[in-house]
Amino acid sequence: ADICDFMKNNQPARSTWAGTQTTTGLTDENPFNGSTVTDTEEGAGGDGFVSTLPVIEGQWYLVLVNDFGGSIQGGGISMDFSSTSPGVLDPAAANLTISQDVAACPGAPFVLEASGGSLYNWFPTDGLSCSDCPNPTVVVNGPMTYQVEVTGACFVDTLSVDVAFMVIDAGADITLCEGETMGLGAQSNLVDVTWEWAGFAGSLSCTDCANPILNTTGIPAGDYEFIATASTTDCSDMDTVVVTVLAVSAPSYDIAVNTILCEGENIDLGGLAMTDVNYSWTSSDGSLNSDESNPNVSPTETTTYYLEVTNTQCPNPVLDSVTISTVEAPNIPALSDETICAGEEVLILNIVTAPDISYQWTPIAGVGNPILADNIFTPTETTTYTLTATRGDCEVEESFTIIVNPVPVITIENVTICEGMETILTATSNVSGIFTWQPSGTTGETFETGPLNQTTEYTVSFVDDNNCPAVDEIVTVTVEDGVEITSLIADPDGVIAQGNTTTLTVETNPGTDINYLWSTGGTTNTEVVAPINLDGETYTITVTDQFGCSDTDQINIEVTGPEYQIPNVFTPDGDGLNDKFEVILNGENIKIIEFKVFNRWGQEVHDGSGLVDHGWDGNIDGEPAPSEVYAYMIVLEFPDGEIISESKDVTLIR
Repeated sequence: ADICDFMKNNQPARSTWAGTQTTTGLTDENPFNGSTVTDTEEGAGGDGFVSTLPVIEGQWYLVLVNDFGGSIQGGGISMDFSSTSPGVLDPAAANLTISQDVAACPGAPFVLEASGGSLYNWFPTDGLSCSDCPNPTVVVNGPMTYQVEVTGACFVDTLSVDVAFMVIDAGADITLCEGETMGLGAQSNLVDVTWEWAGFAGSLSCTDCANPILNTTGIPAGDYEFIATASTTDCSDMDTVVVTVLAVSAPSYDIAVNTILCEGENIDLGGLAMTDVNYSWTSSDGSLNSDESNPNVSPTETTTYYLEVTNTQCPNPVLDSVTISTVEAPNIPALSDETICAGEEVLILNIVTAPDISYQWTPIAGVGNPILADNIFTPTETTTYTLTATRGDCEVEESFTIIVNPVPVITIENVTICEGMETILTATSNVSGIFTWQPSGTTGETFETGPLNQTTEYTVSFVDDNNCPAVDEIVTVTVEDGVEITSLIADPDGVIAQGNTTTLTVETNPGTDINYLWSTGGTTNTEVVAPINLDGETYTITVTDQFGCSDTDQINIEVTGPEYQIPNVFTPDGDGLNDKFEVILNGENIKIIEFKVFNRWGQEVHDGSGLVDHGWDGNIDGEPAPSEVYAYMIVLEFPDGEIISESKDVTLIR
């Protein structure tokens, strides 16, 4: 139908008409008269021939013959293609495809696909949704082999595809020793299946993979079933492998991990030898054949080393392997130590790098970019830097130290002195070097100012022994006017009886932030004194301000001896006048050592010894004493330690 529609709707590339002769067609030379044919279309009045058609490989060409009169009988038309260029009419190469052999689930639909032809004929037809289509849907309940006859314009061919059901194989039963590991291998003829293993809990490296690793550590001796199940969305199948665990231990061993060495390096392949364990090492290049537990090798190329371990208990040898590769060691040139001043930098610019080498500086503090070989370094303290160049597992290290001379720190204190005084300025530094004082140009840690009458600034410059940049500091010597005593008085003033007190008071300018020191040891602006030297007493006061400036003054106190009176009559009549018999003192600090009164018969009627209120009120045992003459004995101690004794009479009058 498509061909007919195409012919109806398109003009022909060549068209001829056999009106008066029985031969017509495409030719470049008229077979009857030998003339050249150039026409591409002929009508009823033409000679019946058109020029040949240049064909294009891969194109289809249709020839339509019309019998307008209906007079042509069967077999009455013949076509001669003998003049066609060789190969033009050869059949096109067939490009036929069919589904690969497939594994399916019973009753689950799937599609078989064929291509490359125009007509398809599938057989047998059991389970097919169609037998003449290229891609039938199939539902089968058993293994089948389907064939399809594919027809094209120039060929007929038959293809076949096998349909099998899911098959799973968990592998052969195995015997292992306690502590041995082995991979379990399950296979299925279906792809894209989901796996699930069941067995001794915790013994498999995975339960949702096709090939888990079984570890018999902790599994008691015995037979154990491990079930592998393969599933699709339509069906599943399972198989069982029996693992027999023996009550003997598998041989134990150590083996290195896969490693990439630098050329020329060596490596230990194993470890310590175990009791009752035999070792057999071989290699892929034949260079190793050893029964040691830990052979040392230095391969020159990538080599796999194989280990077979046995003991007298376990029937199975343990097989393992390790691959050691070698690479050319990265090259790092020797790095020289550097010495800088704080704040300076060091450049490393001479390292030739390679794209398969990674670089890392440690520590990273003060490194411009720690993963670049060439770098800029700005450490704040002395640091040893290490560059590690890595190619695979091959590492090469090179280190150098940057010695950082510290920033000089000058310590010097401003000073305050009094006018006319001098001072010594002292500077120190955290590093050794030379101090220079300006404006004098004097060198050394100390500098004598000489007497100063005004505040003065000095500059001290320091250059360390490492010749790092100089550091300058300015120190100020402040000159103060000082403190002055403006007043020094005694209260009471004048002559002071021996043992009496007087208060000394000093006033200053300024009056604050002043320290006081009296010759008596007092430290306030007032001092209470009790002079006892009859030749007089001199008291000195020194005042000092916060800057250390001081002033001194003295005051002289005239001293007289102590005076006292002892009356010879007293009248204890309660009139408030002369009611007591007592020592009348003119002076403080005179002590009454003894004060006793006796009657005419020598009996003691009063004792006021050592008492402040030593006097006698004229009573005896609470009763008024009679008027008569009484004897007394008095002992006094003066402030200077002198002892005075008196024994006389006193008359009591009522």
